[in-house]
Amino acid sequence: MRLLVLLGAQQVPIWQDSRFNLALTGMILAGVLLLGALVIAWASKSWKEGRKGGFCSPEEQLTEFRKMLDLGEISFEEFEKVKQKLGKKISLKALPQQEAPTKDSPVVPSDSSPPPSPDSAPKPDEGNNS
Repeated sequence: MRLLVLLGAQQVPIWQDSRFNLALTGMILAGVLLLGALVIAWASKSWKEGRKGGFCSPEEQLTEFRKMLDLGEISFEEFEKVKQKLGKKISLKALPQQEAPTKDSPVVPSDSSPPPSPDSAPKPDEGNNS
């Protein structure tokens, strides 16, 4: 009986079926979201790579400011302020970094005074036996 009902029902083209429209809309939405995620990932990656090359060392920055001073783009006072700030970074960078001692390395005392000789050690009082 059901077969006769299905055969007698009016046939609707697939593009007019509401279930097909819902599925098609969902697939289009998923595709747009995926494409947007790919664009954001690409833009983020290229932005990060572009920033890596943009940083200069303090020495290079100081050279650029010196050129600006020579061209008259900044005043001598401004150059001195920048030089003072960059000088601190340069001096901190120039300091040698101390390595952490390993457990096998000998311990070296911090002051460089020689150890006391045995002759200079205080002698115990011989007459004071209490």
